[in-house]
Order: sequence, then C-alpha cells, then structure tokens
Amino acid sequence: MRIRRLAGYPEGARHEAGSVMAALALGLLDSAHDRDLVLYLIGVHHGNGRPFFPVWDEDSSYRFLVESGGASAEVTSGRELARIDSGWVDRFWRLNRKYGYWGLAYLEGILRRADCMRSRWEERHGSN
Repeated sequence: MRIRRLAGYPEGARHEAGSVMAALALGLLDSAHDRDLVLYLIGVHHGNGRPFFPVWDEDSSYRFLVESGGASAEVTSGRELARIDSGWVDRFWRLNRKYGYWGLAYLEGILRRADCMRSRWEERHGSN
C-alpha cells in the first residue's frame, strides 16, 4: 500500500484493468487466436473483473507509460472498464456463450494458478 501511495496510484484501482488498457494500446493482441479471451483473462487474473471491475474514486484519470518491444503508449488505470457501457460485461457473456460457464471458469482457473505459482517462484528466486 505504501508503494501505491508513493506512486499516486488510485486507492481501490486494479492493476489488471490498467494491464487490459496497456495490451489494447500497444496492440499486443493483434495476432491472438482469441483476442477477447486473452483480454478477459488479463482482466480477471486476480479474480476481479468477473463480470464487473470494482469502481474506484479518482479525481483525474491516472495515466502511466508502458513499453513493449520498442513500442510505447500512455494508458489510463482502466477505470473506464468499470462503466456499465464499457463492453467489459458484454465480453464476459460472449465468452460464456462461446466456452460455456465451466469452460471459461476452467481457463480462468488455469491462469490464476499459473500466476500464483510464478509469484511464489519469484518470491523464492527473485523476479529475474
């Protein structure tokens, strides 16, 4: 929490939403087999954003710079994904129709478990 305050990151904001915005801005998923699924999994990899992102108060939209493969973009914290008209909930229902309730939950579970395992590995061995 101390690091969040020092960085000025909004209280209650979810980095997953910002990560979705970064992936979109950098075009990282342009060649993905199922772009909707990958965006969704980025957004729910800590269990939030299913089907709604939490709403957080923010006087001005937090912006940060992301870089990948020589490309860079300034993106927001993703607060707009919490809006009912953002399309995020529509994505959730489209994916449920495509993969089924249990199929989508299974894919989320695999990613969340992998994320936990990677975090544990990094705690023991460092992030490099």
